[in-house]
Amino acid sequence: MKKYRTIIIIVALMLISLILIAILRVNMDNSISMEPYEGQELIYLGNEDTDNELLFMFDYACPWCAVWVDEILPELESDYIDTGELKLRTQAMVYVNDAALRLANFDQNIKQHAPDQYHQIYKQIIADTPFDQDGQSNWGAEEYIQELIESYQLDEADMLRDPLIDANELSQVYTQALTVETVPSVYVNGVKVEDPFDLDEIVQLIK
Repeated sequence: MKKYRTIIIIVALMLISLILIAILRVNMDNSISMEPYEGQELIYLGNEDTDNELLFMFDYACPWCAVWVDEILPELESDYIDTGELKLRTQAMVYVNDAALRLANFDQNIKQHAPDQYHQIYKQIIADTPFDQDGQSNWGAEEYIQELIESYQLDEADMLRDPLIDANELSQVYTQALTVETVPSVYVNGVKVEDPFDLDEIVQLIK
C-alpha cells in the first residue's frame, strides 16, 4: 500500500512539474520585445543589471494611471525595485489630449537631458494630474511645464526644444508593437499583465 502511495506521489509531482514547465513555455511564447523603437533613450528605476523588467505605459492625462502610480508602484518599489529584483521603465503615451502630447514630449527631453531627475519629475507630474480635467488649472499647459523647469532647475533650452523622437511617433510604435488597448498598461519581462491593478498577477511574472 505504501509502495502505491509513493508511486502516486511521484507521478503527481511529475505532472505538476510538467504543468509548470508548460506555463513557463506559454509565457515565453507570449513574450514580446518591450523595446520596439531602436535608439530610444531608456531610463530605469532600480538595478539596471537585473533580468526582471517592468514596462509601465501611461498617459499623463489619464487619472487611472495616476492611481496606479499612487497605489501599485509603492508596493513594487519597496518589495522588488529597492531590493534589486526588478527594474522599472516608463513610456508616456499620447491618447487623451494636447496636454498629454506636451507632457510626453517634455518627458522625452527629461530622459535625454536630465535622466537623473526623470523619475522624480514624472511622479510629480502624475501626482498633480487633476481627476476632473475641466481646464480650470494650468496643469499640462506651457506655463505648467515652465514652472517645472524652474522648480527643478532644468535647462530651459533643452526642455523646450523638439525632442529627438516625437512623442506621437513613439506612442504609435508602442501601440502597434505591443497591441496597447488602454492605459495604464503593464508588461513584465515581455508578458502583458491582464489587470495592471492586480499586484499578485504582476508578482507572478517576476522571475
